[in-house]
Amino acid sequence: MANKLRIKIEPEIIKWAIKESGKSEDEILKKFPNIVGWINLDEKQLPTFKQAENFANYLKIPFGYLFLSSPPKKFEIGADFRSINNIFPKASKNLKDTIIDMSNKQNWLIEYRKSLGYEFLEINKKFKSYYHDNMNYEEVAHIVIDLINLDHLEVEKMKNSAEYYKFFRNKFEDLGVSVFQNGIVGGNTGRKLDINEFRAFVLIDEIAPVIFINNRDSVTGKIFSIVHEFTHMLLGKDDIITKNSGEETFINNITSEILAPKKYLLKNFDKNLPAINQIEELSKRLKISRVSIAIKLLKLNLITNEDFLYIKKLTEENVIQKVSSGGNYYNSLNSRLSENFKKDVISSVESNNTSYTEGFRLLGNIKSKAYDSLKEMTYGV
Repeated sequence: MANKLRIKIEPEIIKWAIKESGKSEDEILKKFPNIVGWINLDEKQLPTFKQAENFANYLKIPFGYLFLSSPPKKFEIGADFRSINNIFPKASKNLKDTIIDMSNKQNWLIEYRKSLGYEFLEINKKFKSYYHDNMNYEEVAHIVIDLINLDHLEVEKMKNSAEYYKFFRNKFEDLGVSVFQNGIVGGNTGRKLDINEFRAFVLIDEIAPVIFINNRDSVTGKIFSIVHEFTHMLLGKDDIITKNSGEETFINNITSEILAPKKYLLKNFDKNLPAINQIEELSKRLKISRVSIAIKLLKLNLITNEDFLYIKKLTEENVIQKVSSGGNYYNSLNSRLSENFKKDVISSVESNNTSYTEGFRLLGNIKSKAYDSLKEMTYGV
C-alpha cells in the first residue's frame, strides 16, 4: 500500500535537494522523468512514497527533509579543518556527508557517555589546569608533550611512521577521543575523499570529541593532522568556519614543536654537515616528513631557503597516499572505526540498550556477519 501512496513535496524542497546533491539536472531527469510534474504539483504525476524514498536515497539527503515546508538552513560546518596550504574548503557533497556521519556518531556517543555518568574528559581538565592565554606555542607544546608522555628517544626506536601514527591514535583513544579514518564516504568506493580539499577535521565536545583523518593522506601527513586536531580539541578552538590565519599558525607551530622540539633539533643538527642528508636522517628518527623538519629548521635559521625549497619540491611529488580498494573487507571496516566508539556501540547492543538495527547503522550500515566479525576482533568472541 505504501508504494501506491502519493505524496506532495514542496517545489522549493525538490529544487534545494537537486542543488545540494551536486548532480546535473539532466542526470536527475533521466533517473526521475516525472520530476517536472512533481515540481509543478501535478496531481497525476506526484511521486509515490517509494519514488520519494528512492529520490532521497539517490541524492543522498535525509528522507525526512522531503516533508519540510521549506529548505533547511544552509549547511554550516562546525568543525576545524586541516586542508592543503590551510585554505578553507568550500565543502563538497562527499565532505558534508562525512561530517554528518561523524556528527551522528558523536551525538550517539555523547548520549551514551552521559548515561554512564561522564562529565568531562580528564585530559581536558589537566590541560586547562596548566594552560593560560598568554603562553607561547613552545610552552603549550611542552604541556601537551608532558600530558601524553611523549618521549622522542622512544620515537627513535619505533620501526616507521605507521607505528608512530598508531601510537598517537591509540594514545588519544585511551584518553577518550574517538579517532576515525577513511579514504571514502562510508563504504562507498566510488566516492573518494579529496586530499586536496581536506586532510582532517575535529568535532569538539567535552565528553565525546571526534577526530576524522582523511586516509588518502600520507602516513606522515596523518601524523601531523592527528596531533594538530588533538591540539585544537585541547584549546577548545571550535567553529572555525571563517579561518583565523593567526590562530591556525599558532596551532601549526604547537604541532611542529610537539613533533620536532626546538631543543632536540638544536642538539642533533650540525651546520657543518650537508643539510639535505641531515634532514633525511632527522625525518627517519622523528618519523615525520622531511618538509616538516625543513620548515622547523628554516625558522631556526639552520638551513637556507634554497634547501627548504628543494625539500618541498621532493615532498610535493609524493603527497597523496594510494589507498587500495582491495584487502580484507572486515579488516578495512575495523580500521576505519574508532576503537572506543566501536566498543561502546557493541557493548550497548549486547546489553540490549541499543537495537541491532541501530548498532548496525552506527557501525557503517553493516550486516550481521560484519557485526559478528567486529565483535570477534574487539572482544575475541
